[in-house]
Amino acid sequence: MRILVLGANGTLGRVITRTLVDAGHTVIGASRDRARAFARSPDLGWVSADFARDEGALAWRAKLHAIDVIVNAALPTRESATNPFESTLALGPERLYTLATSVGVARVVHLTDEGWRGIDTVS
Repeated sequence: MRILVLGANGTLGRVITRTLVDAGHTVIGASRDRARAFARSPDLGWVSADFARDEGALAWRAKLHAIDVIVNAALPTRESATNPFESTLALGPERLYTLATSVGVARVVHLTDEGWRGIDTVS
């Protein structure tokens, strides 16, 4: 499977990404700082993604090309003017998941600080 992992450069995201790669999946990491993420894990495909900045469907559509599953492990540890919690934890994911449904992503796994929740996007 081709799996897009948001927050793949974070503490939890790196563990998830390694586990998925070890299980034989193709993982595309998504990070606000693609260059830094690539320097840390050059064996992965990387896209630049930012819930606060990538607001429209056009910003996400290319990132979802040929993606089977989305794992959202983007869990901010602090809020800032450029990384507001509302964008990262609510508005951004909602926009992404709505688009994922329309382009045929089969499953979304949304992680929170309280655990995880699998969201089927295909009936």
